[in-house]
Amino acid sequence: MNISSSLKIVSLALLGFAPFGAYAAASGDNTAAHTKAYAEELEGEKVSLDVVFIRLSRHAPEDVPYVFFWAMTIDDDAHSGGGAILVVADKDDKDALIRKYGTNLDRDRGEGGPEHKSLRGTVRIVERKGKSRHVYLDVTDSGVDLSNAPDGLLDDSDTTVDIDLPPGKGPRGGGMGGNLR
Repeated sequence: MNISSSLKIVSLALLGFAPFGAYAAASGDNTAAHTKAYAEELEGEKVSLDVVFIRLSRHAPEDVPYVFFWAMTIDDDAHSGGGAILVVADKDDKDALIRKYGTNLDRDRGEGGPEHKSLRGTVRIVERKGKSRHVYLDVTDSGVDLSNAPDGLLDDSDTTVDIDLPPGKGPRGGGMGGNLR
């Protein structure tokens, strides 16, 4: 076998796997992880996320007309956690958001895994000199720029949560899901 025929075989093999790669890349479009990974392309666009629950920010200033929370998402296709993203909403919507999404993961969900509900908002990016980039979802009526927000508000250190998935639904068939960070 010569080099030319070897290259043809390798090329055909790679082309045969192309549809699987395209499907894998499409998986998880409604997750925080996907939104953060493609933030530059999505900035200013409306996206929908599959949210399993929300966690109110411990570092939110109380003297503003907004509420800040972390939306914990799930990748329903891959049966794993989909990450967390900071969300800013109008303070008047706080109670309705808590009722809709809850503040804890519902662990009594049966065979289908955690229930999720869609959250739609505009992708925004905060980039400050000498600091890391932060992506957030804006669900306010007027739009909020968080470029002057306190650093603690953008800190996602309290968003790590492990989710239990039904047996056979987790990565590699295990019963434990990935974390939602």
